[in-house]
Amino acid sequence: MNPLLDQFISESRDAIQSIGERLLQLENAPTDHELMDELFRLVHTLKGNSGLFDFPELTRVLHGAEDLMDAVRDGRISYSQSLADQLLDAMDFVSALLDEILRNGNGDLPAESERTAAALALTDALRQLITGQGARINPATPAPEPAMASAPVTTSCADEPPASTFPLARIPEAARMDAYRRMVHGQPCSWVSYRPDEDCFFKGEDPFYQITQLPTPLWRRVSAREPWSAPETLDAYRCLLHFESIIPMDLQTLTEHFRYIPDQVELSPLSPAMLVMPTGDAHDGIPTAEYLQTATAKLQSGDHEGLIQASRLLLELSSPGLRVASALRWLLLVLETRPEDVPLQQQLLDEIRHGAGISQGTDTAKAAAPPSLAASVQGITDPIAGIIETQAEILALSDAPPWLPGRLRAVAASLRAAFTHAGQLTRLDGLDEALQAALDQSASAPLARWLAAHALPAKVGTDPVPAAPPTAAPVSPAATPGTGNGPGDTRKFGRRMEDAHAGPSAIKVDQAKIDRLMNLIGEMIVAKNALPYLAARAEDVFGVRELSREIKGQYGTLNRIADEMQDAIMQVRLLPVSFVFQRFPRLVRDTAHKLGKEVRLVLEGEATEADKNVIESLADPLVHIIRNSLDHGLEPPEERRAAGKPAAGRLAISARSESDRVVIEITD
Repeated sequence: MNPLLDQFISESRDAIQSIGERLLQLENAPTDHELMDELFRLVHTLKGNSGLFDFPELTRVLHGAEDLMDAVRDGRISYSQSLADQLLDAMDFVSALLDEILRNGNGDLPAESERTAAALALTDALRQLITGQGARINPATPAPEPAMASAPVTTSCADEPPASTFPLARIPEAARMDAYRRMVHGQPCSWVSYRPDEDCFFKGEDPFYQITQLPTPLWRRVSAREPWSAPETLDAYRCLLHFESIIPMDLQTLTEHFRYIPDQVELSPLSPAMLVMPTGDAHDGIPTAEYLQTATAKLQSGDHEGLIQASRLLLELSSPGLRVASALRWLLLVLETRPEDVPLQQQLLDEIRHGAGISQGTDTAKAAAPPSLAASVQGITDPIAGIIETQAEILALSDAPPWLPGRLRAVAASLRAAFTHAGQLTRLDGLDEALQAALDQSASAPLARWLAAHALPAKVGTDPVPAAPPTAAPVSPAATPGTGNGPGDTRKFGRRMEDAHAGPSAIKVDQAKIDRLMNLIGEMIVAKNALPYLAARAEDVFGVRELSREIKGQYGTLNRIADEMQDAIMQVRLLPVSFVFQRFPRLVRDTAHKLGKEVRLVLEGEATEADKNVIESLADPLVHIIRNSLDHGLEPPEERRAAGKPAAGRLAISARSESDRVVIEITD
């Protein structure tokens, strides 16, 4: 597996565990703003990391969770148990996707309409909670999709039904691109919608056989025409299936295949243009104005290579799940396969312009840029001009938030990456010095002056344009995260104090490496224990008493070092019992809700340590005991009140060390 993907999965699992813990803590302290900020940062970081990979379902759900958490943090909606339930369901869905990615091994997720439908249902449920219309949706049972209008049966490829007659937008982009390439290279593809009769089994028809005799589909979806009945009332001989697929086959051959059941199937040919349908989330601030100006000029002049280069650069800067990124991928595919199709290329550029909210002929990014720096970047037509303008806007902000150092480092990193990608390394001269000066002064001015001087190659060496913002005043220690020093919103550009990360205080080590160290330490101890024997031989056999004494002296030193190394390695293998305890709050919460009981969980001695293998083997037995305690040990609230007890029972899990063993007790 890709090392970067492996690291992403490992960090994501830790983040999901932390998110679950924070959600449960917020149920007891829904007004804890610090806890809410920490939870938002975890979700925000997880969503940002997912954008490095092509996992649209994962990014979509996390985007919905982030929007919901932002609404709670801003006070637009209140935190509640139902909201926590929905967020926990979303994290369970993300965890299941990570398991699927890990099982797949190569870092790809095969296209599955069920998974996509579950992601859409979860995202809709999360967003509906913001408007107060949400109801909990289980990702395992996605909401049924509305029926799509079907195309009439056609017999000629010249009769192209409109794209709206097919659910093409719901088909994964990769499958549509595959079909597009095949059709451009002469392979016909057709749309198949097959609805077998409900009593087809009694007619000797086998719907699955009909479908499996076709070539391997480029995309397929099997659904039910109506919700399934309960298992005890389900009629197994009533066929409710609906098959939809894109088949690499011409319409005439398909018509021959379904000649005995023409009333049950709807067939239509596809054209390449019907599949070009950008999909994804709305635009979120990627600089597109300068790109559109450059791309339009390249398209009009017939400079396909320049248009491809500019499009690839903007695509690298865009999150894969954005609609703009989807339009760029389609544009690059059209330029690769049908460079002569200028109208379709212009249509895709218009799609990018519409997705970015830019009207024809209006450069909103330049209009928003401060005059002092905007003037220095006017006239740039290379692909990185939009990046320069955006960084200029950031440096022109007049606020002095606590996270100013992080903002300055982010600007410098963006400029360095842009100039490096464009092969303009000479324009980076002095960037590090300007960044250090800005950090020392806690002001944007030095970096802004450097950017003004280096915005255009022709301006290098000229008098720098004075920066607008003055030297920032020292930040008060009482400054509150998320509050501004002026009328503007300090959360512009999505930078918050919680986005700053300290360096790692711990590293993760593969278990195999620790085991290898243990084996080497064991071999060292065996070799060390041979030294007293050699000392005795030196004195008794060879009569060299001085040499014997020196060997014994070295043995004492080696013995001390080996013992300390063995103890250090054993300490590395130790884990706190919190490693297994941390899963119990969610288990107790969910189980108590299902049983209709009120439970207060108390964890004690979480810092008690034991060997890693012992800790991991404790999980299943402890889960079994805890469930028994909840089911059989604690009474329902009514019985407890009748017996004079508090309605909420107390479940305590404690751990303590006794000599060379660890004792774990569960009491209810």
